[in-house]
Amino acid sequence: MSLFAVIISAFLYQAYANLMGSVILDQASGTSLMVSIDTSKNMVEIDLAGDGRYWFGVGFNSTDMNNTYTILVDGGNDAGKIYEYKLGSGTCSPKCDKMLTSTTKTNSNSLDGSVRTINVTRSVTGSNGDYYTFPTSPTTISLIWGVGNAKNSVFESSTDMGGGGITSLTFVSA
Repeated sequence: MSLFAVIISAFLYQAYANLMGSVILDQASGTSLMVSIDTSKNMVEIDLAGDGRYWFGVGFNSTDMNNTYTILVDGGNDAGKIYEYKLGSGTCSPKCDKMLTSTTKTNSNSLDGSVRTINVTRSVTGSNGDYYTFPTSPTTISLIWGVGNAKNSVFESSTDMGGGGITSLTFVSA
């Protein structure tokens, strides 16, 4: 390999070693997401914030619920428990949702007034097909999100939706 090729490879590796994306999911409830990816460590850091009185969550790389890897926060309890799910279809959810074994490490989980903010890390690579594998180069992915409207366990029925939608998240070199 030529010296020029080594220099270009090192530059490209450095440019993609750290990616970041952030988006406001729901202005009304203050639900927001920031994702940082460190490809040199194969780790992703996720900051998710929302109304701490209700459940809220985000699903990655999808425009609907069917088979989507999702991180949900249970705002209906004081602890703000964090879950990973593979969602079923919208017509059978939550009965057909699959709670996954946690692959995240909780770095912080705090409640400031009515805003709950979590910070978790996990491997970029999903542990199996139920988990999302995050990108390692700049790209845009689709997101689904939802927020609750009642103090209840994460998502008990379709009447527990306070809002939801589809948006995108663009990862850029940081």
